[in-house]
Amino acid sequence: MDQFELIIGYLIAWGMTKLRRVGSRLDDEVDGVIEANLDRLHEAVTGRLGSDPAVTDLLDEVADSGVASELTRRRAELAVEAAYAKDSDFAARLETIVRDINPEGRKGGTTSATGPTATAVGGDVRLHAEGGSVAAFSMGEVNVGQAPTGPPLPGR
Repeated sequence: MDQFELIIGYLIAWGMTKLRRVGSRLDDEVDGVIEANLDRLHEAVTGRLGSDPAVTDLLDEVADSGVASELTRRRAELAVEAAYAKDSDFAARLETIVRDINPEGRKGGTTSATGPTATAVGGDVRLHAEGGSVAAFSMGEVNVGQAPTGPPLPGR
């Protein structure tokens, strides 16, 4: 994940905290610190790119549904990347804010998933299978070492 994907993920997280606030108050000091840094990121990006349709579309989609389409995310990444390349003050500000949000420099960022079987993971996931077993983060019905149940499929 490059730094611009990370920045857009954090912008989406900013929008999600605003949605969450509608239903409940932040009650944890850590949430307050994270939210303050996300606010700083939002202010930096919208201060520099507030009228850019890619950024406004991103924030509107998140405000409406809690997610942003892949196309909108990519458009916003490109807009931020272009501003970053042209404006060294903006670039330095973003680097500082991202470092404050993620002081250890962990790879990854905000991950979101929607749907009845969706799963979201932030951080590293390691899976291991050996000896004929199967490992997966999410898996439907699996048959290991035995014939599948149910009627035979054509061509079997």
